[in-house]
Amino acid sequence: EAYANGWIKPQLLSGHAQDVDALAVGPDGTLYSGSWDTTVRVWSGVNGAPIRTLEGHREPVFSLAVGPDGAVYSGSRDYCIRVWCKDGGHIRTLACPGQPPEDAVLSLAVGLDDKLYAGSEHGTISVWSTQTGAHIRFLNAHTDRVFALLVGPANGRVYSASGDTTIKVWSGDDGAHLDTLDGHTAEVTSLAWGPSGKLYSGSDDATIRVWSGGESTVFTSIGSAVETLVWSDTILFAGSEMGIWMWSSEQEGQSAPSHAIGPVVCGFVTCTLCAGLNGALYAGSESGSIHLL
Repeated sequence: EAYANGWIKPQLLSGHAQDVDALAVGPDGTLYSGSWDTTVRVWSGVNGAPIRTLEGHREPVFSLAVGPDGAVYSGSRDYCIRVWCKDGGHIRTLACPGQPPEDAVLSLAVGLDDKLYAGSEHGTISVWSTQTGAHIRFLNAHTDRVFALLVGPANGRVYSASGDTTIKVWSGDDGAHLDTLDGHTAEVTSLAWGPSGKLYSGSDDATIRVWSGGESTVFTSIGSAVETLVWSDTILFAGSEMGIWMWSSEQEGQSAPSHAIGPVVCGFVTCTLCAGLNGALYAGSESGSIHLL
């Protein structure tokens, strides 16, 4: 209702000193944010109040994921993944064996079977045990950076989006490369599951594509690179340097957005989006603030 009548003025969550490039929400609605200031901050999912700051990374934090048990995973340009318990204690640090000495962790996802997936700057995906921290295997097929990872909600398959313009599909059981989804003409930056079970992808080619059975169609083009995608209930949000765009699920197949919010209204460049509980939408920005919409 609020979206249909115009964008409401966002609540600002302030604390980071530099760009907020990563957001994740835990099972209880707690918000986690990762920044170029090297920290992970924890926020109340009820009122946005700051809870604590997690320190330990030596370089910017580019990726976050939260497991079903509340464990938090943060990936950084310091080439490590740090694992935190729900109360903020540091559990362990994961460093990929045999990886290039400089291989930033750009994306993270927790699988359905106690596995953690980490996408790297050099195109490799590392698989770890969330229970023991043991390294399980590498997934090698991409030839460029892995910007996004997504785990299928039903079959546990893993989907990876890359700067090589493709989306790869992997078995969650043995890591076998199952398929390559071609269609985008520039870096694929983001992935999201729609309420109808279809896969949506955003790209620097300015399009959002929707996939079914290995084939895709262009859902829409927004005129600038798609930086991030997220579904919140029945609404699809796309973030770009032009602002935030939105569509309702009833409009699947239509090419025009139901409502577009440009930079004049938003007033910030969107780095990342994340859906919270009860329809909340969080947007990370270059200013270091998180906008609660």
